[in-house]
Amino acid sequence: EDAESFRTPTLKDALKKKDDINAQLAKKVLSLDRDDHFQVLEVYPSSREQEIKSAYFLLLRRFQLQDIAGSYGQEKDQQLAQQLLDRATFAYRSLSDDEIRNAYMEARKKKRPYQAPPRILADVEAQKGELALGAKRYQEAMDLFTAAMGLYPDEPDYHFKFGLAGYQKAMDETPKDETLPDHVRNPFLKTLSVNPRHDSARLYLGYIAKRNGQLKRALKEFKAAAEYNRRNQRAQSEIRLLKLRKDLS
Repeated sequence: EDAESFRTPTLKDALKKKDDINAQLAKKVLSLDRDDHFQVLEVYPSSREQEIKSAYFLLLRRFQLQDIAGSYGQEKDQQLAQQLLDRATFAYRSLSDDEIRNAYMEARKKKRPYQAPPRILADVEAQKGELALGAKRYQEAMDLFTAAMGLYPDEPDYHFKFGLAGYQKAMDETPKDETLPDHVRNPFLKTLSVNPRHDSARLYLGYIAKRNGQLKRALKEFKAAAEYNRRNQRAQSEIRLLKLRKDLS
């Protein structure tokens, strides 16, 4: 069935389903249009940041949204799950930002619509990218971070996470006796062009150089990461390990 012909099922449709999870999913999606951010996540307006985060991830587990394609065999159910994931993530990212949360609550109090800034819409795509990255769905993660960058190109972490997904994908696909392709470095270099002191970007440039046998270059990158962030223990550890080696090349 074409996506254009898909419609949100009625409550009667939902109750006919034999699969309890799918029935719950349909009923949850039915309520999205009338629910505010707090109701979507099933939290109170007084809930603190950690409570909101916990509620969001509980919702993901409850409706199996971390891996929609693997959890739902029917296209309609997948579309419902994606709809819920988008709405829940939008609520989570909005309520996790104090400025946005305050503006949203003010608009809600005055009973007027609130238009989210592009940064929050980008955060929604990036948050979904994080889920895909955590599940090792690297190409999907890269696509989602690309969408986030398109909405808000000035956030260095979007570029970094895009690079991280590409790096992990390349590590999986490149035989151990072959060097990683040079283009894997590009997103980390882009990250540094947005934020020259992004220590994690330097750290992964060091990992790439080390993986490719460029040990002097790797040491330089690890030192830069440690200089930018003295609490970067991974960079400190890599520096100690490389200094023990006599084959720096």
